Amino acid sequence: MKKERPSLTESPIIPTLAKLTWPMIFGMLGSVLYNLADTYFLGQVGVAELAAIGFTFPAIMFVSSVAAGVGIGTASLFSRVLGSRDRSIVQQYSVSVFVLALLIIILFIGIGLLTIDPLFRFLGAGPELVPLISQYMVIWYWAVFWVIIPMVGNNMIRATGNTFEPGMIMVFGNVVNILLDPILIFGWGPVPAMGIQGAALATAVSMALTCVLSLYVLIKKEKLLVLVLPAFREMVVVWKQVLGVGLPAAMTILITPISIGLITRILAGFGHEAVAAFGVVSRLEMFAFTLIYALGSVLTVFAGQNWGAGKPERLQKGILVGFLFSLVMGMGFCIISQLFSTEIVSLFTESKSITEIASAYLVIVSFSYGFLGILMLGTSVLNGINRPMISFSISMFRMLILYVPLAWVLSVSYGLTGIFWSAFIANMLGGIITWFWLKKLISEKIRQLSVVTTSSASRTLS
Repeated sequence: MKKERPSLTESPIIPTLAKLTWPMIFGMLGSVLYNLADTYFLGQVGVAELAAIGFTFPAIMFVSSVAAGVGIGTASLFSRVLGSRDRSIVQQYSVSVFVLALLIIILFIGIGLLTIDPLFRFLGAGPELVPLISQYMVIWYWAVFWVIIPMVGNNMIRATGNTFEPGMIMVFGNVVNILLDPILIFGWGPVPAMGIQGAALATAVSMALTCVLSLYVLIKKEKLLVLVLPAFREMVVVWKQVLGVGLPAAMTILITPISIGLITRILAGFGHEAVAAFGVVSRLEMFAFTLIYALGSVLTVFAGQNWGAGKPERLQKGILVGFLFSLVMGMGFCIISQLFSTEIVSLFTESKSITEIASAYLVIVSFSYGFLGILMLGTSVLNGINRPMISFSISMFRMLILYVPLAWVLSVSYGLTGIFWSAFIANMLGGIITWFWLKKLISEKIRQLSVVTTSSASRTLS
């Protein structure tokens, strides 16, 4: 398999991106489908369970964002090293990164279990929902080990250009999750019906299997992880390099769950149906952006290797391909939302009020999906070329300066519709700003390399 991997710095751009992206599509699609499966099955149990799972979304995204940030920092560092053809150092980093991941896991389990009640009451959950939320989150927090390790490990594997095995590992775990959902939620044979706890347990079991497979590939196949603990000083050096990109990347990703938490609190003022509807559309958006998530994970590595190899023109072409794809995809989902939003939402709930709220959201916000995709791909590229603070600034502007304040102000005068238009405005402006920032950065890099090349040529002639 290693011989068949395309070169990220030399092979034709579109076929290379396509070849590396398609395995990730299946993996991420599986992840989205299991979230939709949770939403569907819990929607059959009742509105309270559907609202409870909607409240858990910001907390789960928060933990996942930190893990993703460490994974992005790892992928960015490893891909830039590989782009400069210095692969040997990668093995020295791997154990250090996993030790860092374990420290983060311990921290999250402790803090998470101690803050369930106050956190979700702050987000607006009523006393009738907090027990349901607690049943789900206690299991989920104990499963954080199985959630974080595969995220970090799969990013290591992707940094080598191997996207097939991480994608298939994700597919396997998500298929297991979807199969376990109805068995554990509704009960089957000797297995009792566990309701919302069953959904959490299905996720925990599937992620445990995913973790085992990821470690197998890292240790046995890619030989990226050696079971030798480096000196503490050496690990600290690696942690600084990974967190140099990983922390700003995590902060960038964390802006979304923090903002969604604030939006959820605003929505809670309009009733539990509004929170449940937002939970449904959030998962539908995850489905709509599956291709963008997959392409973004590849662009991080593509950008890092070409930036490290001194090929910004090639990176520029790859970015243009990604942005055009995002606009076309966004247009397609916008058309689908205008025509079939009610029918799509009604698959997950029988509640008329939830269906009406979620459909209104999709009709308005879907017009901005193409530009939101540009922002998502652009932040992946910025992380890959070691410009995470720019990525953070763009996301901060979109979510905390535009989306949340606008939603709070417009909800007073226009209700839920005002919140939906706030999302539209924030997505559009965020995508446009991302486009211009990347254009500026790459143009500067091309000019710098041109100056260096010209100076070298002049010295040679003289």
